[in-house]
Amino acid sequence: MASSVFIAPGIGGGGIGTSSDTEVLFNSAGTVDGDAGLTFVAATDTLSTGAILTGDGLVTAPAQSFTSAPTVGAFFGAGGYQIAVGASTLYTTSSNWRWAANVAIQWSTTTSDATASADVVLSRGAADLLALASGDSFNLVLGSLRFANVVAFSGTAPTIASGFGTSPSIASSNGSVAFTINVGTGGTATAGVITLPAATTGWVVHCLDITNGATAVTVQTAGTTTSATISNFSRTTGLLTAWAASDIIRCTATAY
Repeated sequence: MASSVFIAPGIGGGGIGTSSDTEVLFNSAGTVDGDAGLTFVAATDTLSTGAILTGDGLVTAPAQSFTSAPTVGAFFGAGGYQIAVGASTLYTTSSNWRWAANVAIQWSTTTSDATASADVVLSRGAADLLALASGDSFNLVLGSLRFANVVAFSGTAPTIASGFGTSPSIASSNGSVAFTINVGTGGTATAGVITLPAATTGWVVHCLDITNGATAVTVQTAGTTTSATISNFSRTTGLLTAWAASDIIRCTATAY
């Protein structure tokens, strides 16, 4: 046996009564006629809902939208679900998320209000080009910079492996991009080995002796995927020559 609930306009805000111009009809199965996903629970006089279905839509007519902004909302179309704000959309399928070309991803300046002004903006600068807004910076916290998944620069600082003088050290570094070596004391060493993070094939190391560069040149003479040997040569004779005590060498290392 079917039952009905009448929704009456009432006076001053509406109400439920025995006469109405709107009717919700429950059938003998306890569900709303025409929608098995909306169920009347007689024991508690409540409604339980299953899936609420809406038709597929377009950007200009989202399936779920707002009266005052008909192009703002959500819709399903072209094999994926989209969130639309006018012509700017976020499109998602089972395997990817895709932004419309005119959309920039912005991060708010606060953690509590996403509508606050943004200070980091990431966008599609051109075809195949990811762009940070002017004044923004990219910070690689710790890791490596790669091209075609081959390490080019590492954020891990090199270390002294062997050679040099007494108590040599990596005096300062910004990963493998730039670092300084204090060759230590003694004044007799002509070569030293530094340890580097693992590279695919090897490392190319360029160095400058900023203490005695007028008389000597320091260059790479050997290397492996995890190390590089640098040696010191006289500018006049071309022969190996000892670093002066506590010489400072500035280097950069690129992996390949």
